[in-house]
Amino acid sequence: MDMLDVSVAKLDNGMRVLTCKLSWAKSIAIGVWFRVGSMHERNDEHGIAHFTEHLLFKGTRRHSGRAIARLIDDMGAYLEAFTERELTCYYARVLPEYLPRMVKLMAELITEPALRHRDIIVEREVVLAEINEANDTPDELVQDAFMEAIWNGHPLARSVLGKPETVRQFTVDSVMEFMQRFYTADNAIVTAAGCVDHERFVDAVERAFNSFGGHARMPRNSAPHARRGVKAIPRSMAQLYFCIGMQAFSQRQRRCFLASILLDLIMGGNASSRLFQSIRERLGLAYSIGTTVMGLCDAGLFAITGSCTPNHLNRVLTALHREINALLEKGIKRTELERAKMQLRASTVMAQESVMGQMFQMG
Repeated sequence: MDMLDVSVAKLDNGMRVLTCKLSWAKSIAIGVWFRVGSMHERNDEHGIAHFTEHLLFKGTRRHSGRAIARLIDDMGAYLEAFTERELTCYYARVLPEYLPRMVKLMAELITEPALRHRDIIVEREVVLAEINEANDTPDELVQDAFMEAIWNGHPLARSVLGKPETVRQFTVDSVMEFMQRFYTADNAIVTAAGCVDHERFVDAVERAFNSFGGHARMPRNSAPHARRGVKAIPRSMAQLYFCIGMQAFSQRQRRCFLASILLDLIMGGNASSRLFQSIRERLGLAYSIGTTVMGLCDAGLFAITGSCTPNHLNRVLTALHREINALLEKGIKRTELERAKMQLRASTVMAQESVMGQMFQMG
Protein backbone atom coordinates (compact mmCIF):
# COMPACT_ATOMS: atom_id res chain seq x y z
CA MET A 1 0.00 0.00 0.00
CA ASP A 2 2.85 2.40 0.76
CA MET A 3 3.86 2.44 -2.90
CA LEU A 4 0.38 3.17 -4.22
CA ASP A 5 -0.94 6.64 -5.01
CA VAL A 6 -4.40 6.22 -3.51
CA SER A 7 -7.20 8.79 -3.44
CA VAL A 8 -9.86 8.39 -0.74
CA ALA A 9 -13.40 9.71 -0.33
CA LYS A 10 -16.19 9.05 2.14
CA LEU A 11 -19.78 9.32 0.94
CA ASP A 12 -22.62 10.80 2.98
CA ASN A 13 -24.06 7.31 3.55
CA GLY A 14 -20.80 6.13 5.15
CA MET A 15 -19.32 4.19 2.22
CA ARG A 16 -15.60 4.66 1.62
CA VAL A 17 -14.24 4.90 -1.92
CA LEU A 18 -10.58 4.35 -2.83
CA THR A 19 -9.02 4.71 -6.27
CA CYS A 20 -5.56 4.23 -7.73
CA LYS A 21 -4.90 5.77 -11.15
CA LEU A 22 -2.40 3.84 -13.26
CA SER A 23 -1.09 5.78 -16.25
CA TRP A 24 -0.23 2.62 -18.22
CA ALA A 25 -3.57 0.85 -17.72
CA LYS A 26 -6.26 0.50 -20.40
CA SER A 27 -8.94 -1.07 -18.18
CA ILE A 28 -10.35 -0.69 -14.67
CA ALA A 29 -10.68 -3.21 -11.84
CA ILE A 30 -13.48 -2.58 -9.35
CA GLY A 31 -14.13 -4.15 -5.95
CA VAL A 32 -17.06 -3.81 -3.55
CA TRP A 33 -15.93 -5.15 -0.17
CA PHE A 34 -17.95 -5.99 2.93
CA ARG A 35 -16.42 -6.75 6.31
CA VAL A 36 -18.35 -9.95 6.76
CA GLY A 37 -17.33 -13.57 6.41
CA SER A 38 -17.78 -16.93 8.05
CA MET A 39 -16.42 -15.68 11.38
CA HIS A 40 -19.37 -13.28 11.73
CA GLU A 41 -22.04 -15.96 11.37
CA ARG A 42 -24.11 -17.33 14.21
CA ASN A 43 -23.81 -21.04 14.93
CA ASP A 44 -27.15 -21.82 13.29
CA GLU A 45 -26.23 -19.97 10.07
CA HIS A 46 -22.81 -21.47 9.36
CA GLY A 47 -22.09 -20.94 5.66
CA ILE A 48 -24.62 -18.16 5.06
CA ALA A 49 -22.00 -15.53 4.12
CA HIS A 50 -20.80 -17.70 1.24
CA PHE A 51 -24.36 -18.72 0.36
CA THR A 52 -25.47 -15.08 0.16
CA GLU A 53 -22.60 -14.28 -2.19
CA HIS A 54 -23.79 -17.09 -4.49
CA LEU A 55 -27.43 -16.07 -4.29
CA LEU A 56 -26.91 -12.46 -5.36
CA PHE A 57 -25.90 -13.63 -8.83
CA LYS A 58 -29.26 -15.37 -9.31
CA GLY A 59 -30.98 -12.13 -10.24
CA THR A 60 -32.34 -8.79 -9.08
CA ARG A 61 -35.74 -7.14 -9.11
CA ARG A 62 -34.91 -5.82 -12.59
CA HIS A 63 -32.88 -8.58 -14.22
CA SER A 64 -32.74 -12.37 -14.17
CA GLY A 65 -29.46 -14.19 -13.62
CA ARG A 66 -29.26 -14.93 -17.35
CA ALA A 67 -29.90 -11.28 -18.24
CA ILE A 68 -27.13 -10.19 -15.84
CA ALA A 69 -24.70 -12.60 -17.50
CA ARG A 70 -25.59 -11.13 -20.90
CA LEU A 71 -25.15 -7.56 -19.65
CA ILE A 72 -21.68 -8.44 -18.43
CA ASP A 73 -20.78 -10.12 -21.72
CA ASP A 74 -22.16 -7.14 -23.69
CA MET A 75 -19.54 -4.98 -21.94
CA GLY A 76 -16.75 -7.48 -22.61
CA ALA A 77 -16.25 -7.53 -18.85
CA TYR A 78 -16.30 -10.07 -16.05
CA LEU A 79 -17.85 -9.99 -12.60
CA GLU A 80 -17.00 -12.48 -9.86
CA ALA A 81 -17.03 -12.75 -6.07
CA PHE A 82 -15.43 -14.60 -3.19
CA THR A 83 -16.05 -15.07 0.51
CA GLU A 84 -13.40 -15.55 3.19
CA ARG A 85 -13.43 -15.82 6.95
CA GLU A 86 -13.31 -12.04 7.47
CA LEU A 87 -14.68 -10.50 4.28
CA THR A 88 -16.75 -10.80 1.12
CA CYS A 89 -15.73 -9.17 -2.16
CA TYR A 90 -17.58 -8.59 -5.45
CA TYR A 91 -15.07 -7.65 -8.13
CA ALA A 92 -15.11 -6.80 -11.82
CA ARG A 93 -12.87 -5.72 -14.66
CA VAL A 94 -14.19 -3.48 -17.38
CA LEU A 95 -13.21 -1.06 -20.12
CA PRO A 96 -13.39 2.61 -19.04
CA GLU A 97 -16.34 3.48 -21.29
CA TYR A 98 -18.48 0.94 -19.42
CA LEU A 99 -17.41 1.92 -15.91
CA PRO A 100 -20.64 3.70 -14.85
CA ARG A 101 -22.72 0.82 -16.24
CA MET A 102 -20.70 -1.78 -14.33
CA VAL A 103 -20.86 0.19 -11.08
CA LYS A 104 -24.63 0.47 -11.50
CA LEU A 105 -24.94 -3.27 -12.15
CA MET A 106 -22.84 -4.15 -9.08
CA ALA A 107 -24.98 -1.84 -6.95
CA GLU A 108 -28.12 -3.47 -8.32
CA LEU A 109 -26.88 -6.95 -7.36
CA ILE A 110 -26.15 -5.81 -3.81
CA THR A 111 -29.05 -3.46 -3.08
CA GLU A 112 -31.87 -5.02 -5.14
CA PRO A 113 -31.47 -8.82 -4.98
CA ALA A 114 -34.51 -10.83 -5.99
CA LEU A 115 -34.09 -13.38 -3.15
CA ARG A 116 -36.61 -15.86 -4.54
CA HIS A 117 -37.47 -19.16 -2.86
CA ARG A 118 -36.86 -21.10 -6.08
CA ASP A 119 -33.35 -19.63 -6.30
CA ILE A 120 -32.68 -20.69 -2.71
CA ILE A 121 -33.61 -24.27 -3.65
CA VAL A 122 -31.35 -24.31 -6.72
CA GLU A 123 -28.35 -22.63 -5.11
CA ARG A 124 -28.62 -24.84 -2.04
CA GLU A 125 -27.85 -27.85 -4.24
CA VAL A 126 -24.96 -25.99 -5.89
CA VAL A 127 -23.36 -25.17 -2.53
CA LEU A 128 -23.93 -28.70 -1.21
CA ALA A 129 -22.11 -29.99 -4.31
CA GLU A 130 -19.30 -27.50 -3.60
CA ILE A 131 -19.04 -28.82 -0.02
CA ASN A 132 -18.87 -32.39 -1.31
CA GLU A 133 -16.15 -31.40 -3.78
CA ALA A 134 -14.13 -29.77 -0.99
CA ASN A 135 -14.52 -32.93 1.10
CA ASP A 136 -13.10 -34.87 -1.85
CA THR A 137 -10.10 -32.50 -2.09
CA PRO A 138 -7.67 -33.73 0.57
CA ASP A 139 -5.42 -30.68 0.84
CA GLU A 140 -8.44 -28.39 1.40
CA LEU A 141 -10.00 -30.84 3.83
CA VAL A 142 -6.88 -31.19 5.95
CA GLN A 143 -6.31 -27.43 6.20
CA ASP A 144 -9.91 -26.86 7.33
CA ALA A 145 -9.46 -29.67 9.88
CA PHE A 146 -6.25 -27.99 11.09
CA MET A 147 -8.04 -24.69 11.70
CA GLU A 148 -10.90 -26.45 13.48
CA ALA A 149 -8.37 -28.18 15.74
CA ILE A 150 -6.13 -25.21 16.58
CA TRP A 151 -8.96 -22.68 17.04
CA ASN A 152 -11.54 -25.13 18.35
CA GLY A 153 -14.75 -23.34 19.30
CA HIS A 154 -13.79 -19.93 17.87
CA PRO A 155 -15.73 -18.49 14.88
CA LEU A 156 -12.49 -18.34 12.84
CA ALA A 157 -12.31 -22.14 13.02
CA ARG A 158 -15.38 -22.48 10.79
CA SER A 159 -14.99 -23.37 7.15
CA VAL A 160 -16.25 -20.76 4.72
CA LEU A 161 -18.56 -23.19 2.88
CA GLY A 162 -20.50 -24.18 5.98
CA LYS A 163 -22.05 -27.50 6.94
CA PRO A 164 -24.73 -29.40 4.96
CA GLU A 165 -27.12 -29.35 7.94
CA THR A 166 -27.05 -25.55 8.21
CA VAL A 167 -27.02 -24.87 4.45
CA ARG A 168 -30.21 -26.94 4.07
CA GLN A 169 -31.97 -24.64 6.54
CA PHE A 170 -31.36 -21.34 4.73
CA THR A 171 -34.47 -19.46 3.65
CA VAL A 172 -35.29 -16.14 2.00
CA ASP A 173 -35.92 -14.67 5.45
CA SER A 174 -32.61 -15.88 6.91
CA VAL A 175 -30.60 -14.48 3.97
CA MET A 176 -32.49 -11.19 4.11
CA GLU A 177 -31.90 -10.88 7.85
CA PHE A 178 -28.19 -11.64 7.38
CA MET A 179 -27.87 -8.95 4.70
CA GLN A 180 -29.65 -6.42 6.91
CA ARG A 181 -27.03 -7.03 9.60
CA PHE A 182 -23.93 -6.76 7.43
CA TYR A 183 -24.66 -5.47 3.90
CA THR A 184 -24.75 -1.84 4.98
CA ALA A 185 -23.16 1.35 3.70
CA ASP A 186 -20.95 1.85 6.76
CA ASN A 187 -19.61 -1.70 6.37
CA ALA A 188 -18.64 -1.31 2.69
CA ILE A 189 -15.55 -0.17 0.82
CA VAL A 190 -15.45 0.38 -2.95
CA THR A 191 -12.07 0.26 -4.67
CA ALA A 192 -10.93 0.85 -8.23
CA ALA A 193 -7.56 0.70 -9.98
CA GLY A 194 -6.56 1.38 -13.58
CA CYS A 195 -7.34 4.23 -15.95
CA VAL A 196 -9.80 5.65 -13.48
CA ASP A 197 -10.60 9.28 -12.67
CA HIS A 198 -11.20 9.59 -8.94
CA GLU A 199 -13.90 12.25 -9.01
CA ARG A 200 -15.86 10.55 -11.79
CA PHE A 201 -15.66 7.21 -10.07
CA VAL A 202 -16.84 8.64 -6.75
CA ASP A 203 -19.75 10.28 -8.59
CA ALA A 204 -20.67 6.98 -10.27
CA VAL A 205 -20.60 5.13 -6.93
CA GLU A 206 -22.62 7.86 -5.23
CA ARG A 207 -25.29 7.72 -7.92
CA ALA A 208 -25.47 3.93 -8.00
CA PHE A 209 -25.60 3.50 -4.21
CA ASN A 210 -27.68 6.60 -3.46
CA SER A 211 -30.40 4.60 -1.65
CA PHE A 212 -27.96 2.35 0.22
CA GLY A 213 -27.69 2.94 3.97
CA GLY A 214 -27.91 1.15 7.29
CA HIS A 215 -25.52 0.39 10.11
CA ALA A 216 -23.79 -2.95 10.53
CA ARG A 217 -24.38 -4.97 13.69
CA MET A 218 -20.98 -6.58 14.14
CA PRO A 219 -20.54 -9.36 16.72
CA ARG A 220 -17.90 -8.90 19.39
CA ASN A 221 -15.43 -11.68 18.70
CA SER A 222 -12.27 -11.90 20.79
CA ALA A 223 -8.98 -13.03 19.25
CA PRO A 224 -8.61 -16.82 19.16
CA HIS A 225 -6.18 -18.77 21.32
CA ALA A 226 -4.35 -21.74 19.87
CA ARG A 227 -4.89 -25.20 21.32
CA ARG A 228 -2.64 -28.20 21.08
CA GLY A 229 -4.10 -31.31 19.56
CA VAL A 230 -4.19 -33.89 16.83
CA LYS A 231 -7.09 -34.46 14.45
CA ALA A 232 -7.22 -37.36 12.02
CA ILE A 233 -9.72 -37.98 9.21
CA PRO A 234 -9.68 -41.63 8.06
CA ARG A 235 -9.96 -41.94 4.28
CA SER A 236 -9.13 -44.68 1.82
CA MET A 237 -6.40 -42.99 -0.24
CA ALA A 238 -2.97 -43.77 -1.62
CA GLN A 239 -1.52 -40.61 -0.04
CA LEU A 240 -1.58 -39.25 3.49
CA TYR A 241 -2.13 -35.48 3.70
CA PHE A 242 -0.94 -33.50 6.71
CA CYS A 243 -0.91 -29.99 8.13
CA ILE A 244 1.28 -29.14 11.14
CA GLY A 245 1.33 -25.63 12.48
CA MET A 246 1.03 -23.02 15.17
CA GLN A 247 -0.55 -19.67 15.88
CA ALA A 248 1.42 -16.80 14.37
CA PHE A 249 1.01 -13.06 13.76
CA SER A 250 -1.95 -11.00 12.63
CA GLN A 251 -1.80 -8.35 9.91
CA ARG A 252 -2.03 -5.70 12.63
CA GLN A 253 1.40 -6.88 13.85
CA ARG A 254 2.90 -5.60 10.63
CA ARG A 255 6.63 -6.13 11.20
CA CYS A 256 6.17 -9.58 12.70
CA PHE A 257 3.72 -10.59 9.97
CA LEU A 258 6.18 -9.54 7.26
CA ALA A 259 8.86 -11.56 9.05
CA SER A 260 6.59 -14.61 8.97
CA ILE A 261 6.20 -14.18 5.19
CA LEU A 262 9.98 -14.20 4.83
CA LEU A 263 10.18 -17.33 7.01
CA ASP A 264 7.56 -18.95 4.80
CA LEU A 265 9.70 -18.29 1.72
CA ILE A 266 12.81 -19.63 3.43
CA MET A 267 11.28 -22.78 4.88
CA GLY A 268 8.82 -23.97 2.26
CA GLY A 269 7.52 -21.27 -0.04
CA ASN A 270 9.46 -22.15 -3.20
CA ALA A 271 11.71 -24.66 -4.93
CA SER A 272 14.89 -23.44 -3.19
CA SER A 273 13.33 -23.60 0.29
CA ARG A 274 14.72 -25.82 3.02
CA LEU A 275 11.84 -28.29 3.23
CA PHE A 276 11.48 -28.69 -0.53
CA GLN A 277 15.18 -29.29 -1.01
CA SER A 278 15.47 -31.64 1.97
CA ILE A 279 12.29 -33.73 1.96
CA ARG A 280 11.51 -33.81 -1.75
CA GLU A 281 14.76 -33.27 -3.64
CA ARG A 282 17.30 -34.95 -1.32
CA LEU A 283 15.24 -37.63 0.47
CA GLY A 284 12.47 -38.17 -2.10
CA LEU A 285 9.89 -38.69 0.65
CA ALA A 286 7.10 -36.48 -0.69
CA TYR A 287 5.92 -34.92 -3.94
CA SER A 288 4.17 -32.05 -2.14
CA ILE A 289 5.82 -30.24 0.77
CA GLY A 290 5.78 -26.59 1.75
CA THR A 291 4.73 -23.95 4.24
CA THR A 292 1.89 -21.47 4.34
CA VAL A 293 1.24 -18.32 6.32
CA MET A 294 -2.19 -16.83 7.00
CA GLY A 295 -2.55 -13.30 8.35
CA LEU A 296 -5.99 -12.14 9.48
CA CYS A 297 -6.95 -8.94 11.29
CA ASP A 298 -6.63 -10.36 14.81
CA ALA A 299 -4.90 -13.71 14.34
CA GLY A 300 -2.49 -15.63 12.17
CA LEU A 301 -1.21 -19.12 11.45
CA PHE A 302 2.01 -20.66 10.20
CA ALA A 303 1.83 -24.24 8.96
CA ILE A 304 3.74 -26.97 7.16
CA THR A 305 1.63 -28.84 4.63
CA GLY A 306 2.28 -31.78 2.37
CA SER A 307 1.46 -35.33 1.40
CA CYS A 308 3.32 -38.62 1.35
CA THR A 309 2.67 -42.34 1.27
CA PRO A 310 1.65 -43.64 4.73
CA ASN A 311 4.80 -45.74 5.09
CA HIS A 312 6.94 -42.59 4.66
CA LEU A 313 5.17 -40.55 7.36
CA ASN A 314 7.57 -41.31 10.22
CA ARG A 315 10.59 -40.45 8.07
CA VAL A 316 8.89 -37.22 6.92
CA LEU A 317 8.14 -36.22 10.53
CA THR A 318 11.74 -37.00 11.53
CA ALA A 319 13.04 -34.85 8.68
CA LEU A 320 10.68 -32.01 9.61
CA HIS A 321 11.82 -32.21 13.23
CA ARG A 322 15.44 -32.04 12.09
CA GLU A 323 14.82 -28.96 9.90
CA ILE A 324 12.90 -27.15 12.64
CA ASN A 325 15.67 -27.84 15.16
CA ALA A 326 18.26 -26.57 12.69
CA LEU A 327 16.25 -23.36 12.30
CA LEU A 328 15.99 -22.86 16.06
CA GLU A 329 19.61 -23.72 16.82
CA LYS A 330 21.46 -22.18 13.87
CA GLY A 331 19.04 -19.50 12.69
CA ILE A 332 18.80 -18.18 9.14
CA LYS A 333 21.71 -17.54 6.81
CA ARG A 334 22.14 -14.03 5.47
CA THR A 335 22.02 -15.37 1.91
CA GLU A 336 18.66 -17.06 2.61
CA LEU A 337 17.24 -13.86 4.08
CA GLU A 338 18.38 -11.74 1.16
CA ARG A 339 16.96 -14.25 -1.32
CA ALA A 340 13.60 -14.22 0.49
CA LYS A 341 13.55 -10.40 0.55
CA MET A 342 14.16 -10.32 -3.18
CA GLN A 343 11.34 -12.81 -3.79
CA LEU A 344 8.95 -10.75 -1.66
CA ARG A 345 9.98 -7.54 -3.40
CA ALA A 346 9.59 -9.10 -6.85
CA SER A 347 6.15 -10.54 -6.08
CA THR A 348 5.00 -7.15 -4.74
CA VAL A 349 6.23 -5.32 -7.86
CA MET A 350 4.68 -7.91 -10.18
CA ALA A 351 1.33 -7.63 -8.38
CA GLN A 352 1.43 -3.87 -8.93
CA GLU A 353 1.78 -4.45 -12.67
CA SER A 354 -1.80 -5.82 -12.60
CA VAL A 355 -4.83 -3.56 -12.25
CA MET A 356 -6.59 -6.38 -10.40
CA GLY A 357 -3.61 -6.83 -8.10
CA GLN A 358 -3.58 -3.11 -7.32
CA MET A 359 -7.30 -3.12 -6.61
CA PHE A 360 -7.03 -6.11 -4.25
CA GLN A 361 -4.24 -4.39 -2.31
CA MET A 362 -6.63 -1.56 -1.46
CA GLY A 363 -9.44 -3.82 -0.22
